[in-house]
Amino acid sequence: MKTLAHALKGEGPAVILDDVGTRYEGDTSHFAPHGVGVMLWRDGSTYTGEWVHGFMEGVGACRRNSQLVQEGGYVHGKRHGKGRSFDAEGALYVGMWHSNRKQGKGTEIGTDGSVLRGRWLENLRHGRATLRSREGVVASSTWARGVRL
Repeated sequence: MKTLAHALKGEGPAVILDDVGTRYEGDTSHFAPHGVGVMLWRDGSTYTGEWVHGFMEGVGACRRNSQLVQEGGYVHGKRHGKGRSFDAEGALYVGMWHSNRKQGKGTEIGTDGSVLRGRWLENLRHGRATLRSREGVVASSTWARGVRL
């Protein structure tokens, strides 16, 4: 049960609206998203998941036009840890993130059915990678900050 003390501190379930059409519905603390909730932006994008002091933090999923864009871990509003993400063309990346960038081991599945397994550094391919085409042809390569060696 929500008490007067909780209401005065802005704690508990609530709906928060801002002046640009953003709507948050969920748990709050100090009048900010905190706990579990859903944010809906004016363009129709949503984030459903965990919040800490107004930032996406923990596990959640972002959608644009009802399509999953990113699902996984967040820290201070940025993708972090394990997750999966679709790019604008529909290619899927499954792997590690650091501060909103692909970082560490990951797998990219192209819209053509190709599968690239390797490592990333600051959003760029970096280190050994193996590409398997849709037809099953396998090729290995080495990358340094996005440049094939």
